[in-house]
Amino acid sequence: MLAEFALENRDQLLKRLLAYHKGVFGWIVVFSYLLGMFYLSANSDISFDSRMSYQGRALFAECCEPQRQKNSQTTCGKVNDSNVYTPPNYDTFTPPAAGGSYVDPVFGCTVTRITDAAGQFGWQNANHWYSTSAPINANDTYVMVTDGSNRAVVDIHGNIIVPPANFPSTTYKIFPWDITNPNVFYYGQDNKLMMGTITGTPPNATVTQTTLHTFPEYTTVYIPDDLDISEDGLHIWMNNCGGQNCTGDIFVMTLNAGNGAATSATKNTVISTTFHKLVVTPGNRVTVDNGPIYNSDGSVYGNPPNPQGHLDWDADGYGFSTWGAGTTTNACPGQWGWGILSLATLTVQNPPGCLANNPPGNSSHISERTLTKHWAVYSTSQSDTCPGSSFYCYNNPTNLSGWSLWDGEIFIWDQLGSNVVRLAHHRSRTAENYWAEVRAAISRSGKYIVFDSNFNQSSLGSVYQDVYVVGPLY
Repeated sequence: MLAEFALENRDQLLKRLLAYHKGVFGWIVVFSYLLGMFYLSANSDISFDSRMSYQGRALFAECCEPQRQKNSQTTCGKVNDSNVYTPPNYDTFTPPAAGGSYVDPVFGCTVTRITDAAGQFGWQNANHWYSTSAPINANDTYVMVTDGSNRAVVDIHGNIIVPPANFPSTTYKIFPWDITNPNVFYYGQDNKLMMGTITGTPPNATVTQTTLHTFPEYTTVYIPDDLDISEDGLHIWMNNCGGQNCTGDIFVMTLNAGNGAATSATKNTVISTTFHKLVVTPGNRVTVDNGPIYNSDGSVYGNPPNPQGHLDWDADGYGFSTWGAGTTTNACPGQWGWGILSLATLTVQNPPGCLANNPPGNSSHISERTLTKHWAVYSTSQSDTCPGSSFYCYNNPTNLSGWSLWDGEIFIWDQLGSNVVRLAHHRSRTAENYWAEVRAAISRSGKYIVFDSNFNQSSLGSVYQDVYVVGPLY
């Protein structure tokens, strides 16, 4: 009973200790408390770490862990600037060749083109897939690209690493990178979870395949939209029904080792559900789009406010995540806006409350893939009907009279929502085609942001786009 009571009330006890004991004496008291908790765990068959909530971990971090730099600044961009900036030469700006760069003329960040879909691969378009799946590998050197059917790996300078002909067959288009080994990624193939290891010499490197688990109970398995690997690098959610918009089994696979050293993976509890897409959530959880958050054991962690719109979670374990949603519960009077959602309470964090009320871009996206910087990347996109008069359609000349704050931009908010850094105009006419929406995704280091753009290249067709990188940001 004593063990249960102490562990169930650990957060309140720790909070009070931190409130009343500061300095060196406070550290001694808190560490004494923690030692007691570990003792109770060891003698009561209750795991201290698994029972410690995100509130408790945040309180522990406040006292006993090095303070994170939540507001680490970039070396480029405009900080907390609320002026409206139209992109210069919006109709006539010509993108560089693959491997070429330019400095954004308004915000000062370097943008590098890393694909030439037609010239390099014979593709009609190239994209990095989605904002909630980190497209850059562990050391910020390689980027996974696709045209929807074929796949390749390029580096951040636009050089081919693995050509499409050397890429293994897969059941879907999601390939989570290992969080520490830059040459390793994971994917579904038929009824197997696979690990791919890049070997050989670019531009003709190959992929060595390792089977981590075979599912005799399924014909096909998928890593579906729009997942990534967990923040500990050991858990990958999968399903048996398709890449998106399906009803079936979802389950998390636990790798037996990280750093690309896995030789097997274990299937955990099966959850039967219907989903549009899934988002990896701290604590090895998963968020069902406009649905509940599930724990890895199949139980329901909770239900965030709905509808969630475009959602991503910060990969830290402290319970705060940035959230963009159209809902009456997001603290924005216009019922559409951007805010910060607490994983601990599943409510909008207030302050800061509403970060932006009725912002531009009805198809904007968010990415929080960093492991250390705790930045939320937004990219504004519009899905109007083209041809039309919108400045998100192919037009020349384009009427920019309605251009507003953050239109056509890529920018970051820090985790507290107190600072916004505007980085670049993406220059994509996003209403032409879904894949022309930029879906900017930040690397796990926070040093680079990958996005797609058609750069108003109307001669290449409405489905055209190529892949670009903003950075380094520090």
